[in-house]
Amino acid sequence: ITILMPLKIAIYSLPTSVERVFQFVVLLASAFTILRFSSGREITIMRASGLSIWSVTNSMVITSFLVGVFYVAAFNPISSKLNAESQQLKNIYIDKEGGDFVESKNGIWFKQGNTTIKEGKLYDDGEILIRANKVYKDNLLFKDVILIYSDKDNNFIQRINVDELYLKNNGFWEANNLYIIKEGEKTRYIEKMFIPTHLTKEFLINTIKNTYESVYNISFWQIKNSIRDFEASGLDAQKFHVRFQYLLSIPLL
Repeated sequence: ITILMPLKIAIYSLPTSVERVFQFVVLLASAFTILRFSSGREITIMRASGLSIWSVTNSMVITSFLVGVFYVAAFNPISSKLNAESQQLKNIYIDKEGGDFVESKNGIWFKQGNTTIKEGKLYDDGEILIRANKVYKDNLLFKDVILIYSDKDNNFIQRINVDELYLKNNGFWEANNLYIIKEGEKTRYIEKMFIPTHLTKEFLINTIKNTYESVYNISFWQIKNSIRDFEASGLDAQKFHVRFQYLLSIPLL
């Protein structure tokens, strides 16, 4: 990594920082302009020449509205793209990871049915809680995973610590380096195991974006499609609705 890479990451994340203070900058600029007009008696001269006070304020309102439209329509998409790229560069060069990932201090959680195969038929024997410290988005590789098994009455069955969990295309998890922990039994190690699942890649990707990814990574022109995808997957898209309404309100604020 060169010394320019941290600078590049900082520059890429700068537009998002600007977005967070944008409205305050416009407000302070408007207040400063009015103060300068008032202290310099420009408003008095304008009114003496026949101009109304509304003609002065209207030009400021129109300018603020046009700046807001430009910001939402043009600046925000650029800001969102650069912010996503800055996070990806940070993952690769600062955190020394091989790809784009998400992580959470409280873990990344999913739930699925504990499906078993008996005599060629699928049976639902309870639930599996899946907790991962980190998920790589490009190939849906889960790292440092805990699987908690429970029966239909929510009674604990077993816990499995997994180094890596990878979703296969045929409806199975591929789990590598497993440590199976059961009450009253000695911990067992298994190198590899396949676990049936009903979860799909589309559902997992949408859930990760919805729950763990920053709303600042999705631009104004993409957010409606994202909301539609989340709701079609049965996910709560409330924070993206709020984000969309916020962006719509910027020219009016």
